[in-house]
Amino acid sequence: MFRNVDGSRQRARDALKEDDVDEVEMVETTPSTPASVPSSATSRNGSGAGAGPAASGSHAVGGSSPVVKKPTAVGGEPLWVSASKVVVDQLTFSPLSLYLYFYIIGWFDGLSLQSIYAKIAREFWPVMVMNWRIWPLVNLFNFKLVPPSLQVLFGNILAVPWTAYIVLATR
Repeated sequence: MFRNVDGSRQRARDALKEDDVDEVEMVETTPSTPASVPSSATSRNGSGAGAGPAASGSHAVGGSSPVVKKPTAVGGEPLWVSASKVVVDQLTFSPLSLYLYFYIIGWFDGLSLQSIYAKIAREFWPVMVMNWRIWPLVNLFNFKLVPPSLQVLFGNILAVPWTAYIVLATR
């Protein structure tokens, strides 16, 4: 993306937005050689015609090439990005998964389709409102303050008592 033949890290860093970069690492590049071209990139006759530098992963001849590392630290994204994730989750995934929960549990319980729909009509909105009282704040905290490597674990730990609540509220 950004080639920096003279090895100047500052020019590479200046070319990128600070919000998108945690660290710029300079990586030495080497000229493309036929030995570095993967066999899957060669033509049918094995000549390698058309594979070129793009297939070998080398885009420059010699010099340094910056590798952009995305932020992985806690709070690495703006609040509006985290809030957008929460809104999308709460307006799409949550209602759909709750509706499917009611339908599948009713089916497992041997209820008729009319009974399942009656149960959904009676119990869906109270549980959905409780979901909206708890999960937006939990997810905002998760997306904004929990390290990405622990976000799934954090969500799963809190899903256990939430599932217990749903089971108790719908029995």
